[in-house]
Amino acid sequence: MKSFLQLLFFSLMLSSCSPFSDVNKDSDIAKYSQIVQEEEAIGLDVRSIKEFERNGSTSAVNIPIAQLSSRFDELDKKKTVLVFCESGGRSLVAKKLLQMKGFKKVINIKDWRTWDQVIEGKI
Repeated sequence: MKSFLQLLFFSLMLSSCSPFSDVNKDSDIAKYSQIVQEEEAIGLDVRSIKEFERNGSTSAVNIPIAQLSSRFDELDKKKTVLVFCESGGRSLVAKKLLQMKGFKKVINIKDWRTWDQVIEGKI
């Protein structure tokens, strides 16, 4: 299983574009804010604990990508999960892993800055 996850991770990393080539637009942020307001959505930060401690949001759950496969049970499959990291690579892998585990509503919002803007829109 570990080798499969490593293969999945590296193949997705190689196939993804530059993290800055597909920046979230204001319309995306408005859409994500609406999802957070209307649904019981979860913000999932898959950055490392150190990264999260530097600039993490108290409104998001931090499960580092390396721990995600052993911590799926901490998340509610019925809720929409907005997943993010530093630039979108790890969150793309996390999205695929969550979907493989039966999570139906998973959105890769790419980076923590977008999550901050989404939450600001909610307040």
